[in-house]
Amino acid sequence: MASRKVVLDRVHDLVYLPPAVARAIDTPVFQRLRGLKQLGVASYVYPGAVHTRFEHSIGVAHLARTLLHRIAEAQPVVMGPLGGIDRDRDETVLMLAGLCHDVGHGPFSHLFEDVVAGNLGVTFDHEAMSQRLTRRMLRGIDGVDDAMIDDVLTVMDGAAASAAVKSASGDKKCFVSPFDGPRGALADIVSNKRCGVDVDKLDYFLRDSLSCYGRPTVDARYARLFNAARVVQGRPGD
Repeated sequence: MASRKVVLDRVHDLVYLPPAVARAIDTPVFQRLRGLKQLGVASYVYPGAVHTRFEHSIGVAHLARTLLHRIAEAQPVVMGPLGGIDRDRDETVLMLAGLCHDVGHGPFSHLFEDVVAGNLGVTFDHEAMSQRLTRRMLRGIDGVDDAMIDDVLTVMDGAAASAAVKSASGDKKCFVSPFDGPRGALADIVSNKRCGVDVDKLDYFLRDSLSCYGRPTVDARYARLFNAARVVQGRPGD
């Protein structure tokens, strides 16, 4: 059995990487993120803001797993086999989705999209590119099959994972989960289109402020938030 790897992250301390996640990190597609600054050209104003999407993406993968574990501990029946959850498999799916959610960004991150659109008249969608690159980078990784890749892409795709559709009233939006039952919560952990609270934002709130100001400037006590998180049956539109 392949052993996991460990990295030391300045925000989350020790981060344990399952074999499949470690192999994904070693791919050229993901290694490219080492040269991509998280905040683009912000380092011209905040010299410390030279952190990259490489470290942010590892942080998101770590938080995704942490939140899954907290919910599963609080709701072992709901977030277990009876709820359609395969803990080991879905943990890997969730971590890979968090890891790969930003691989489609171009140089200078969001600024690149504005420049391309403004000067070339071409629309560049980093989320669509992330989907394409993720499928390519995960193919052939030991321990990741086609069904897992499809689930990873579904979790990553905020628009499809929680697709905004018109309700019967015609003027209220509701959200449709891509998975049946409790598995639907997996999509909200990385990309939450219901209320916007997800592990992607929690990581960059902490990491960006730490890099710019030398300390976190937001009160993101995610451990308390995670301990209170539960999967519940909502109503259409909630």
